[in-house]
Amino acid sequence: MSERSLNHFGYELLELNLNKEAIVIFKLNIVHHPKSSNAYDSLAEGYLSIKNNKLALSNYQKLLALDKENGNAKQAIMKLTTSI
Repeated sequence: MSERSLNHFGYELLELNLNKEAIVIFKLNIVHHPKSSNAYDSLAEGYLSIKNNKLALSNYQKLLALDKENGNAKQAIMKLTTSI
């Protein structure tokens, strides 16, 4: 499946409150598209949905390593760093 298809499916699962299932799909997306900053962003959001801030932070940091100009990641990292 394409990166976009996996990502879309993961967000559909989040909308249905199937958060853990969405995380599995987002992880699969990273396996197949490891250089996609968007895939790490989605996984971070998945972890936020289950209130796992440490794993969300880790994935935002991975996103930022791939896309150093990503303002959303920078903002999320600042917010999560102060809440952990």
